[in-house]
Amino acid sequence: LVTKQKEKEVYSEIRSINKFAQIIRTNRSVVELSKILNISAFSVEKAFELDPTLIDDYNTTEFKEAPICNLTHGHNHSDCDHDHDHHHHHGPKSKHDLSGVGSYGFEFDGQISMERLNHFMTTFLQARSQDLYRSKGVLDLSGSPPRKFVFQGVHEQIQLGPAAAQWGDDEKRVNKFVFIGRNLPPKGYVLRKLKECTITEYLQGGFPEYRDEDVEEYIKQEQEKKEKEEKEHKDHHH
Repeated sequence: LVTKQKEKEVYSEIRSINKFAQIIRTNRSVVELSKILNISAFSVEKAFELDPTLIDDYNTTEFKEAPICNLTHGHNHSDCDHDHDHHHHHGPKSKHDLSGVGSYGFEFDGQISMERLNHFMTTFLQARSQDLYRSKGVLDLSGSPPRKFVFQGVHEQIQLGPAAAQWGDDEKRVNKFVFIGRNLPPKGYVLRKLKECTITEYLQGGFPEYRDEDVEEYIKQEQEKKEKEEKEHKDHHH
């Protein structure tokens, strides 16, 4: 049994990470299973309440139940409207506490090439799946006609399927991504790679992929850029 003081400290620590988490007080970890299994506890809406700057006007209705298929399943997902029941396994902007857990989100225009996105996410998950806790997104998927797809993932397991409602006539078609994890790679680097998954980038080079050495180079370049700007700013004021 824990003391009242220790219990209070644990509650406080949990709330510092996620103020929306349901806390169930138990005796020797005995709990009703219906309270912890299949409860769909993760909500993009709540993620944005934790950090409203993830995406200012995110529409969480995108994530209603829809047929799903695996992101790396290897067929034409633009025509996928059937169910699959398997997974593929691969071997920060805002910090909510000091443990390195953070999140970021972004949106951008451009139809996504599933082949290119598949390649990037495969290499990303191979390298960082243990650090990537949750991922969700809405895709403007290329095809004829273009279709709205949603994806969601836990670590290396990513599922993809058509959105419950397709693009409306007056709806702006944008891609939206959210990543939650520990010690995430720089937001700018991930955004750059995701933009390389659009069909407008299709003929601009090889397939986008995640590499730790590229991340290190990106960080180095950003630091040099920052130092240069600071020097120019200082010189300007002298």
